[in-house]
Amino acid sequence: MRGTPFVAPVRRILCCAAATTALAACGGDDAGGPSKPTYLVGGMLDGLTAGKAVTLQNNGADALTLTQDGAFSFSAGLATGAGYVVTVSAQPAAMFCDVSGGSGTTASADVTSVDVDCSAVTTTLDGSFSGNGWATLDRGSGLDDSGNELALAGNGRIVVVGHSRNGATGALELGLWMVDSTGALDGGFGSGGQAFSAGEVVADTFLPEVVGTAVAVDGTGRIVAAGYDIDAHGIWGVAVWRFTAGGVPDGSFGTGGLARLTAPQAGGVGVALDGSGRVLVSGFAWNGFDWDAALWRFTSAGLPDSSFGGDGLVRQNYSAGSGAATGEDIGVGVAVDGAGRIVMAGYSSNAAGNQDMTVWRILDDGSLDPAFNGTGWMTHDNAGGGSGNDVGRTVAFSGNSIYVAGWSPSAGGGDDAALWRLTASGALDLAFHGTGHHVVGGTAGGTGTDTGRDMVADGAGGAYLVGESGNAAGNQDMVIWHFTADGTLDGHFNGTGSLVQDGAAGGNGNDGARGVVLDAAGRLVVAGRSVSGAGTQDVTVWRVWP
Repeated sequence: MRGTPFVAPVRRILCCAAATTALAACGGDDAGGPSKPTYLVGGMLDGLTAGKAVTLQNNGADALTLTQDGAFSFSAGLATGAGYVVTVSAQPAAMFCDVSGGSGTTASADVTSVDVDCSAVTTTLDGSFSGNGWATLDRGSGLDDSGNELALAGNGRIVVVGHSRNGATGALELGLWMVDSTGALDGGFGSGGQAFSAGEVVADTFLPEVVGTAVAVDGTGRIVAAGYDIDAHGIWGVAVWRFTAGGVPDGSFGTGGLARLTAPQAGGVGVALDGSGRVLVSGFAWNGFDWDAALWRFTSAGLPDSSFGGDGLVRQNYSAGSGAATGEDIGVGVAVDGAGRIVMAGYSSNAAGNQDMTVWRILDDGSLDPAFNGTGWMTHDNAGGGSGNDVGRTVAFSGNSIYVAGWSPSAGGGDDAALWRLTASGALDLAFHGTGHHVVGGTAGGTGTDTGRDMVADGAGGAYLVGESGNAAGNQDMVIWHFTADGTLDGHFNGTGSLVQDGAAGGNGNDGARGVVLDAAGRLVVAGRSVSGAGTQDVTVWRVWP
């Protein structure tokens, strides 16, 4: 606490010398005894900007509005042994005030130890990025384009992976967009800053669907994208592409830059590179009855790595205990920890027919790590209090902690965005929000769905979560949430712990985030999509000073 300590006047009961008049002079209580002494609760305010005001409350009442730094005290006194909880009920504009030492129990003296520190909120869209803090990218076909994930590509450049509809063929294709540090397409990449792939072409009457879901950049600047490829015969394949730093398919990887596996039918969702340059792809594979969570490892040449599970593929089924042929396990996000262990997040069907958020930890040979929850996996259900599907989307590390982003059904219906934190041994970390998870809903003002899509650790034990939230108009807005290391929303981030953005592409439809990174300057870079004024979907990249 800064400044001169506040010393409140000590209240005393004055007693008369004459015993016969003591009670009358001192003021008897209803029972005929003397009044009990009361004590003030107060402390020091620091950092409030001139012309602004902050309102405090004690025990949810006794409101006190302060307009300048210095000592303060609430007007209502408390008896000895009474509890007090000082909170901020109204923050100053463009500022956030923290309370420390704000709770306790009164003793036989005034409380002077409550410290309220205020600071400016600096969260803002980066106006140096495309002039307003976001860039929208359109292939020019007049059809939908979507950004699904992003990675940093050096020199301030950002590569976004997703899918795009080919205006000439109508086919859905893998899309890569390279954006420079100003928010413009990088003309030195591909064709005008864009590169597309139709996947494995099969002549037929059906249109193929090729979707890029994840991207990584290796140590030489090559771009590795993963996703799925449904060919013209309807055959699903896990697909991995490698492009040169210039946006040209890398012929030294797979076949012409594409590695595609269809036995079993499968799809890729997440991608990571290990310390040996091998490519890990998480996703799902068909077992003849339902989908299994799947993890592939490819060599740097784009071939299945036989040292991993015997054929380059390991699968997990019934992790949440459904044991039913219709239950599905799906791998979504994947990352490699500092010990070289592979952590995959996703979901698994349980015996009740719902889905549980699931995390698997896998060793270098493809076997489950028994040091992780005793089994190699852990599941969690009903984080939001509802009875529907809990889904893990992405996984990342902060020190020895494991973060998982996703969503969970709320008790009131709809989904809430969810962030789980696990210990290295696979248990919920109860130091995070007291439960190991925190769910948030209604951020954009609606009563429907909030979803967490991706997250990045903030370097201080907390994390940024991105996704979307339903607004009052029934559309979705892009949202960034910031959680502190103890699992609370960080009010220093935009004053509320969240930043909501809508209408980036000029339309009135949905805006949503799919990926997030922190760049070398400490800015948040978010990729996703936004509906244009023409009603089509554009790839969108936001850059934010947190």
